[in-house]
Amino acid sequence: MKWQLPLLLGFLAVVFLYLAYAFYEHERDTAQQKKRYELEAISSLKAAQVLQWRQERMSEAEYFSTGDVFRPMIERIVNGDQVVAQTYRERLMRIMTNNRYHNIMLLDTRGNLAFAVYPTVHGVDDLTKDMALESVKADTVRIRDFFYCENCKRLMYQLMAPVLDLNGKPVAMLILDINPSDYIFPYIQTWPLQSQTAENYLIRVLGDSVEFLSPLRFAEIRSMAIADLPFAEENSISSAIRSTSGSAEGYDYRGVSVLSYWQSIEGTSLVLMSEVDTREVYSTLRLLSFLTAGLVLVLLIAMSLVLVWYHQRRKKRLFEALYLQTARLHEAQEEFSAIIYSIGDGVITTDKEGRVKRMNPIAEKWTGWSESDAVGMDVEACFPIFNETDGSVMGNPIRKVLLDGSIQHLANHTVLVNRRGASVPIADSAAPIKDKEGTLLGTVLVFRTQQEERLRRQLLEFRLTIQDFFQTHDFQEALRFGLESVAHFFKAEQ
Repeated sequence: MKWQLPLLLGFLAVVFLYLAYAFYEHERDTAQQKKRYELEAISSLKAAQVLQWRQERMSEAEYFSTGDVFRPMIERIVNGDQVVAQTYRERLMRIMTNNRYHNIMLLDTRGNLAFAVYPTVHGVDDLTKDMALESVKADTVRIRDFFYCENCKRLMYQLMAPVLDLNGKPVAMLILDINPSDYIFPYIQTWPLQSQTAENYLIRVLGDSVEFLSPLRFAEIRSMAIADLPFAEENSISSAIRSTSGSAEGYDYRGVSVLSYWQSIEGTSLVLMSEVDTREVYSTLRLLSFLTAGLVLVLLIAMSLVLVWYHQRRKKRLFEALYLQTARLHEAQEEFSAIIYSIGDGVITTDKEGRVKRMNPIAEKWTGWSESDAVGMDVEACFPIFNETDGSVMGNPIRKVLLDGSIQHLANHTVLVNRRGASVPIADSAAPIKDKEGTLLGTVLVFRTQQEERLRRQLLEFRLTIQDFFQTHDFQEALRFGLESVAHFFKAEQ
């Protein structure tokens, strides 16, 4: 039991720790899956907002360049009508609220600036002019998608749309100038739920590299900053390069472990990234892990106490049972000894080797050996028996019992020669002592003297002989014969 208790405690500890680990992993997977769904919903929502914003700007560019209300005014503005230009400016100012547009400009067919809502704002660069001329040739709205403006030193977004007269002849080019930091980036960065580490940001995929477009929450990276990223599983952005949407756990631009979800903007090379630090995702698991560890520790302590209590209780019961068994054995031994020492016959008990263990007072009387002297001796030494007729040594019945385990009886005319050398006629029997399984433990020898029986038989024979003699002889002869016979009888007995 000394090694069983620690082994059981160790086994229970392993079981509890495994269950705690399995529970922790389950809760971790649950928390991760829940956060993945949240990131997917937010990223998809933000990507849809960006796409919708882009489509709305294209629709407005088409409307402002082809509408019957604005087209005549644009023709007159290009021709130098300042009054119409002011009216046109006032109308456009109404739709430029909330930083919807940074500026709206008109270029003539040669690419010269003909009108601007804010004339003091920077003009247009050569690339914008070229793209505007291409929009006229293609007769479609063109987008200059998130570029760094050297004049205003910021990231800009532009739409170019051709303005045609009623005959389909180009008269001007409409330029919608948008500052994404004032309008679209705030929508992207907004996180609908409370979080300390979550963020959305917009990137543009350039082969094996990406451009960071929108501001980052935890880093001062200039817009249009390019990051060369290896195709590694542990990098969240490199995972976004390989597929249009998905989720992964990896490292962000800071090298911090994050859970991310990405969603490509349809029809563009833009990707909307939604990320949250894994330490926030699993923050509740820290408390849970401490509580689980505490619970496991409490269970182990409680189980240890229960097992120790059970062990002590069991040991107490075993001690009590052993005590009762010992008491019963002692009582049985006392009862056995009382029976042996109070019986009227001689009793000798031996072990399974034939050595004396007990000898009652009657046996001491007839053998001449005291029990204290006889204990441990071979039974033949203190109980030698001979044939009364020829004086030959007889086999001790105890040896026969030890040999075959059966009950043995002495033959007739057996005498015991005691320690003093006197011969005592005896009759005896020997029996095995076995336990409840039948195992031989020793033997018991019970004997009695036959002197009194012989004396009664001899007296009876003597009386019959005297009676017969008196019937055939006179009184004097019969008296002399009787006295001589009596003297001879007592002499023989002595």
